[in-house]
Amino acid sequence: MKKLILASSIALTSLTLVACGGGGGNNNADNNSTIKLINPIKPSKPTKPTMVTTANGIKDNPITKKIPKSLGSLYQGNNFNRYTSLTAPNGKPIHIVAQNKITDEQILKAKNVLLHYLTDYKGSQFGSDKKAVANKMADNGALLTLLNGADDGKNPVGAKVQGQPLYQNEIQVEGGKWYMAQNYEHRDASYEEILHWVHLSARNPHRSKKGVKQKPMGTWCRKQSMD
Repeated sequence: MKKLILASSIALTSLTLVACGGGGGNNNADNNSTIKLINPIKPSKPTKPTMVTTANGIKDNPITKKIPKSLGSLYQGNNFNRYTSLTAPNGKPIHIVAQNKITDEQILKAKNVLLHYLTDYKGSQFGSDKKAVANKMADNGALLTLLNGADDGKNPVGAKVQGQPLYQNEIQVEGGKWYMAQNYEHRDASYEEILHWVHLSARNPHRSKKGVKQKPMGTWCRKQSMD
């Protein structure tokens, strides 16, 4: 019985050596062969943001630090530091400017809400083709101003802007702390204020034109609602 166990152990050991390359005269070539390493993939350079055209012909432009001089000196320098826009089907921009405490995510949230309102709703009575709305906003120089803080009178720029104001503390970003906690101190007023903006700026001009001095849109909107 002992001889049988010993013979079995020797046979198993020999099998293990062969399987692991421990025996046979043809293994020298394998042992001397080299392993070729695959060249690591080089990271690509980051791509520049590009303009995207939506289904109804509105062009979504990226966020930039270059603010058009045509908006006036109030929107330059220390007052506002970023700009984005939608290009209406007629080729004219619908402007959005932001102050320094507004995050890029809040800018995108505001622009996406605007896109939501300007997107065609096929089969509806009045919304199946909204090109005319976007074109009218652009013709009237529609401007959304994203302002630091809250609508409490403490932001000195808020009383000067000639455009629809929307404040930092009123813009909830999906997935953010305010959104997840549903913090009512930071209720999301984006849909409300931007709807006012679309409604009024697609009907009447509100920005200053050459030789015409107009009041900020906030004052103008309140007057329209009382008339």
